[in-house]
Amino acid sequence: MTELLAKLCGAPSPVRISCGDAPPRAALEDFLDDRIVPVLFIDTLGGAELDILIDPAGTQLEEADGKGGAGVLRLVGDLILDDMPVRARIEVALDTMTGWGRLSAAQDSARPDC
Repeated sequence: MTELLAKLCGAPSPVRISCGDAPPRAALEDFLDDRIVPVLFIDTLGGAELDILIDPAGTQLEEADGKGGAGVLRLVGDLILDDMPVRARIEVALDTMTGWGRLSAAQDSARPDC
């Protein structure tokens, strides 16, 4: 397991939704429509930005008021990092687009060492 995988599969790490130059709420709406959300894991060397393929069944949008910019967004999704399928669990406050996230081995992974 790489150092990055070990870090992101450990304790929750600080994250930020990467909106670029776009207004945060508009960018987030586009990301959710596309089902891919770029998440920056801040507490890594240089920052690790990962594109999370959102799992609608595991994602909770009910507590998030996208138009009002309040509440908490809970995202669950999958990605491949260093040749290992992993599942991301991200929780961010809509007013700041920051929060916490961590990775774990995907359920169907033959390498459950994360």
